[in-house]
Amino acid sequence: MLFIISPTVSLLFSLMNYKSSYVKNVVWLFIGFFGFTFVVSSEGLDSAVYRNQFLFAYSMKELEFMPYVFAEWHTDYFIYILNYIVSRFTGDYRIFFMFLGLFYGFFYSRNIFYFIEKSRGGINYYALIALVLFVFLVPFWNINGIRFYLATHVFFYGVIQVLLENKKKYILLVFSTIFIHFSFNILVGIFLIYLIFGKYRMMYPLVVFASLFFIDIDIQSLLDKIPSLSGPLDSKIKGYTHKEFIGLFQNYKEAASWFMVLRNDLLNYSILIFLTYLSLVKYKAIKESGIQHLIFPGILFICAGLVFDIIPSMSRLVIVGHLFAAAGIFYYLIKMKPDYWTRRMIPLMSVIFLLYVIVEIRLGFEVLGPGTFVLNPLLAPFFEYKTCFADYYRDLFK
Repeated sequence: MLFIISPTVSLLFSLMNYKSSYVKNVVWLFIGFFGFTFVVSSEGLDSAVYRNQFLFAYSMKELEFMPYVFAEWHTDYFIYILNYIVSRFTGDYRIFFMFLGLFYGFFYSRNIFYFIEKSRGGINYYALIALVLFVFLVPFWNINGIRFYLATHVFFYGVIQVLLENKKKYILLVFSTIFIHFSFNILVGIFLIYLIFGKYRMMYPLVVFASLFFIDIDIQSLLDKIPSLSGPLDSKIKGYTHKEFIGLFQNYKEAASWFMVLRNDLLNYSILIFLTYLSLVKYKAIKESGIQHLIFPGILFICAGLVFDIIPSMSRLVIVGHLFAAAGIFYYLIKMKPDYWTRRMIPLMSVIFLLYVIVEIRLGFEVLGPGTFVLNPLLAPFFEYKTCFADYYRDLFK
């Protein structure tokens, strides 16, 4: 009832009662509502592309499911399936974004509250900061780039069910992510490697060292040796690994604000140092608690992201590793008593975590608008806010 009156107040009330059974469903519904009130603040955003694709599909009254979804240039079938289904009964792109939010919100909320429920209320200060990092690593406003970030939460949810809950059937969910975003072919492959070789703990320091070595390798010379594949995956890979495209991506990275580069580098290397320390010094303890199923995949995925950092889109693989790492650090801090070195590393890492979160919230202002917080499900269909908070901020300081 409170959600119908004010989704924002309902969310705040639920978070204050975070141990309640209904809170994750309120978070889920709130993200669906956010999708409906989503602000497409620039034509350069991925969300503008999704909106235009949806409107195009709606305008094609005779559109057929199979030719549209499985067109020869498509690889990420989920977005096209949803696009087709919703466009058959409405031309309001806000409803399409609402469904994006509901899909995203389900896995996002389940991943967060899985660990909150495991903590049994025993969350200390530093564990809370690790949890906040987990929440904001892949936040709900990332439905702006829905394919990769939805796949991230689906992948994470599936992996923890397989590894921590021993529910083998969820490996199908892990494999399904390759149909949400093509880059998850790599992550699924790494996950299979972990299932086979993950018990060899000395592998992880070697992987960290190798990834740092590969940073200086001429990646383009390696990409030129990739064999051609058949079908749409080949054109997708060639598009992302084209020399001119990579050049543009490098220019974009060089033009990025210094704090964007700094926050990413600080997070990458602080997490890798800490996880490597745990894998070498605290191996027995983390294995007995099951935390190795978060920490070790985290190392593998972060290192994969560092190796592929030069390739547009693939550089985001590191975020998946961050998600596993943040969950592993949170779990470690609520399950075990930190040793001498951990007590000295965690405060410094907490500062880095908070820096990352602050910048991420600022990025969220590009798609967050007043409508999400002042409207409710009854009023939202009749009002549409098209100005994001970042525009208000820029206008204020002109």
